Amino acid sequence: MKGGGWLGFIFFVALVVLGFVTLAVGNIDLLGRKHFLNVNFPKVQGLRPGDEVRVDGLLQGRVDTIELHPTSGVNVRLKLEKPVTIYQDGGVFVESASVLGGMAVGIRRGSKPPALDTGELLAGKTRAGLDEFTELAAENREPLHELITNLRDLTQALKEPKGTVGKLIQTDEAHRELTATLKKAQDAAEEIRKTGTAAQGEIKRLGDQVAKIADKVDKGEGPLSAVLNDKKMTERLSNALGEIEATAEHLHRITEKVDTGEGVLARLINDKRMGEQFQRTVDNVEKTSESLKNVTGRLEGGEGTIGKLLQDDELYEKAKRTLEDVDKTFGRAARAIVEVVVDSKQYDDSRLNISRLGIRISPSEDKYFFLGAAFLTLNSEGDILFEDILSDNSTTEIKVDAVLAYRIPWFLDRRLTVRAGMIEGKPGGGVDLTWDEWLLFNHPITLTVEGRDAYDDLDDEDIDERLDGPLFRAYAMTPVWTRRENWFETLLSTIRLYAGVSRIGEDPEAMVGIGLEWSDEDIRTLVGLISVAR
Repeated sequence: MKGGGWLGFIFFVALVVLGFVTLAVGNIDLLGRKHFLNVNFPKVQGLRPGDEVRVDGLLQGRVDTIELHPTSGVNVRLKLEKPVTIYQDGGVFVESASVLGGMAVGIRRGSKPPALDTGELLAGKTRAGLDEFTELAAENREPLHELITNLRDLTQALKEPKGTVGKLIQTDEAHRELTATLKKAQDAAEEIRKTGTAAQGEIKRLGDQVAKIADKVDKGEGPLSAVLNDKKMTERLSNALGEIEATAEHLHRITEKVDTGEGVLARLINDKRMGEQFQRTVDNVEKTSESLKNVTGRLEGGEGTIGKLLQDDELYEKAKRTLEDVDKTFGRAARAIVEVVVDSKQYDDSRLNISRLGIRISPSEDKYFFLGAAFLTLNSEGDILFEDILSDNSTTEIKVDAVLAYRIPWFLDRRLTVRAGMIEGKPGGGVDLTWDEWLLFNHPITLTVEGRDAYDDLDDEDIDERLDGPLFRAYAMTPVWTRRENWFETLLSTIRLYAGVSRIGEDPEAMVGIGLEWSDEDIRTLVGLISVAR
């Protein structure tokens, strides 16, 4: 590399480092402190590293690691921006991130002391989903069938003139007996009122006599005074008299209410409309029982979708398998991450510019697919020869980029990714290592080594890269921001910076670049945040 080229490269790298430190200062932790929370969940429902952690609905961190517990459940480590206090009425839950799919961890702090020890392994919970509903339906299928059978027998009994309720609904005789009973109840209430008035007079006379006897006892007259002057006996007698008087007064109030037509009992005795309403109620019960009989009969006969589902075991199993297949297909599709990737890299000595545009799809946390196009813009003054640019200053050639990548789950906690496929139209592959825990700060940086077959046939491929073997590159990539508390930070978090060396082993040259990685979730989040900001 020429001396001026190296000087320009060093100056550019210094600018990149300065800009990176300026933008990432919000994420620097000079003391190296990290706030982790370890939780054991019975199930994680597709949760994966990088998913959001929300404290009372506010984004406060990300899922760091996920691994199976040696005996039961799944252990999840949460990385939080700041420590959180969880009380005994709070909890940690795995829940749906949105109606469009995806999972997240929700923390409800609660307010009732004492606080939980967040340094220990906490017990988390999982929100019920479709699989729990399917299991519940399968476990209670027999009780559901028995319930429908009992309803059918009940409606049949109500339809036939058997038993008290059946006769009351189906026969005129029961109606006449009920009317006669109500008439007798009305007559009895009248007798109660008369009797209550007479009883009140008798109780008054009895009270006068008791008062006379008490006067004699107080004067010490008669042999009974010696017994009644006992203090305990006097108290008991006083209490008994008080209860008798209260009972008489209560009975008097009841008879007055019945006589004036107050209360349900008075209306039942005196109001003729009450009888008509009761008759209409009986008619409605009869119609309802007939409808229930028809419905349960159709269900028992296996008519309709629900009836076939209850009676046909084969149909029930097919429906269950269909629900499971739908959950596997659409549930997995809803959890997939789709990202639009755009980047541009400039190579110093060859003056080559390579831009990429494509889509990266991650159906799970362990793999992703990339499909796109690479635009190779070659300059006639560079080291790479291109047949059509002998008379032009520059020309662009479009090549295919198609890569399959696999994140190794059993090594470095899914930080190492191996990929292979077509790179810039040639077979190749690479290894990516992502690390975020550095000495003075926490920030993700991806170190990449990749190689591909070189272009060496000017006649057939129009390009000669002047390499004796494959082309190798080594470079670093990092986002300029990671926190996403507003729309501007969300936008910054999609920007990527590149710096490295290409043509390793032959005539190395420096490369720098910039790019965007925009996921469908980022698009939805950015639109929502911009709407709130406006």
